[in-house]
This record gives sequence, structure tokens and C-alpha cells, in this order.
Amino acid sequence: MISAIHQTPGQEIATHTLSHFYCLEDGQTLSAFEADIVAAKKLADARGIELRSIVFPRNQFAAEHLTVCAKHGITHYRGNPSPWAFRAAKGVEQTSMRRALRLLDAYSGVLGSQAFEAVSGQPTDIPASRFLRPCAGRLAAFHPLHIATIKRGMTAAARDGKGYHLWWHPHNFGQNLEANLDGLSQVIAHFAKLRDRFDMKSLTMGEF
Repeated sequence: MISAIHQTPGQEIATHTLSHFYCLEDGQTLSAFEADIVAAKKLADARGIELRSIVFPRNQFAAEHLTVCAKHGITHYRGNPSPWAFRAAKGVEQTSMRRALRLLDAYSGVLGSQAFEAVSGQPTDIPASRFLRPCAGRLAAFHPLHIATIKRGMTAAARDGKGYHLWWHPHNFGQNLEANLDGLSQVIAHFAKLRDRFDMKSLTMGEF
């Protein structure tokens, strides 16, 4: 599967760390994180894959982790949206209030469009705009509201010449497969309209 993705135009293989490393949890060290990144790059190199981008597990990272990434050739990372509820934090700091606010935002966009300006850095921050949540469980009935929130954010980004970083876990689509693929199809169709109207482009993190 990795080889197939790597050979497909417009796709990028990035790293999620080798060991699903939680950078901010108690007991983690910077040297352990660096060893993880070195090992991940070694495996990628063996496949002829150049790792340029990283998505931190649970979105946990600090400035020193970014310095390590830049040292080892990683040029882009997925940062967090600016509102307080999304800031990087260890598990015990993920309070019920923060989770509830993120959930409310997912279905209403109350915290804003999450469109972002391109700012270069070492490495460059490509902040997450919205997590495409699965259509499942008690919230399935509200999935159309979630898709509409994503579309509004995409439109705001395209209209203002900003970026919009949509992400999801493909395995989340395993239940209610047709409903989830329908939601994704709506997002793709909306992107096509924005591409035609505003010249919006689809890019990998490493291309941004």
C-alpha cells in the first residue's frame, strides 16, 4: 500500500513518528524523540522515500521537537488551529470543556473557519483546519451540519486566498461506509467548484 501511494502522482508519504510518540507526556525525552525520527527516516530511506512532513500523534509537540525535525530534513509539520481548545497539550490537560468546545466547533464552526495564512518557517507550519469526522453513532444525524461547516471553511479560505487543511483517518470510514464516502464526495465536489471559481489548489503538505 505504501508503494502504491508513493507511486501515485499528487500523493506524499510523511511520518507520524515511528512509535506513535506522544511528545508532551510525562517521561518522554527529547533524545528519545530524536532517536524515533532518525529510525523513521532510516526505514523511509530504505524504500527510497524522502520524509519531508510530519503529523505529530495527538498533535503533541513543542518548539524543541520542531528543531529536531528541521535538523533531520523535515520541512513541514501539521500544527494546531489557533483557538485555545486546540492547543497542544498532554492527555491530562485535555479537559471535558476543551473536548466539548472542539465537538461544538466541528458541527457549527463557532470558533471560526480555521483558514490560515501561509507563513514560512523551519519547519513550516501547515495547521490543521478541520478533522473530517466519521458519520457514526449518536452524532450521525448531525453529519450534514459537519459537512456544511467544512464547506463554509473551504469557501472562506478560497475566497481570501488562504489555506485550508482537512484531515481524517481513513479507517474511521469502516462503519457506515456509504454515508462517509458520500460526505467525502461532497467535500471533493465543493473543492472542484472552488477550484473553478477561485483557482483553489490541492497540495500535499510538502508542496505547500
